[in-house]
Amino acid sequence: MNGFVQTGDSVESFRDFNKNKKDQNEPKMKMIRFPVKVLNPEKPVFCPECGAFLKKDGIAHSDVFHLPYGHARTVLDVERQRYECTNPNCRVSFSEEIPFKDPKHKVTKALRTYIEDLLSETVITLKMTSKIAHVHKNIVKESDKERLIKDGSVFFPCSSKYAADQSVSADLCFSCRHYPGASAQ
Repeated sequence: MNGFVQTGDSVESFRDFNKNKKDQNEPKMKMIRFPVKVLNPEKPVFCPECGAFLKKDGIAHSDVFHLPYGHARTVLDVERQRYECTNPNCRVSFSEEIPFKDPKHKVTKALRTYIEDLLSETVITLKMTSKIAHVHKNIVKESDKERLIKDGSVFFPCSSKYAADQSVSADLCFSCRHYPGASAQ
């Protein structure tokens, strides 16, 4: 995976995710944290809003989950440069983009692909997939939903935002029992 360089030693820790849950017998999860820095060959010089010069405005840190290492959750502690516009009327502030991060979640693109592969090539539940990949179940659920939409193998209620989308092939609607393209009777 390109776009970053490790800046220090990895740190192992154990974290208890079972606080106030029914199943207290699960062991604590091992977590490995890698400090990394974004490699961006094209440093921004001008403000995207007003065109004035930019100045460095400190460092921003973000945690991004990566592929699990054995039974351990892997977290990349991403360090990226912050920039601020020098125009006193604009004052836009932003950070460097993380090129290997999934646009919708705080996971790497590699982890997102791994989750989609688990869902498409195996017959396991969403909950088991979230345990294997060491991510929250909602990330797995949304990944699966987007995968099914892309495949055209999912059915939506007519009131959903996907009902009017002609690119989504859906058969009979399960909620109101008519075809999404036809008018309701």
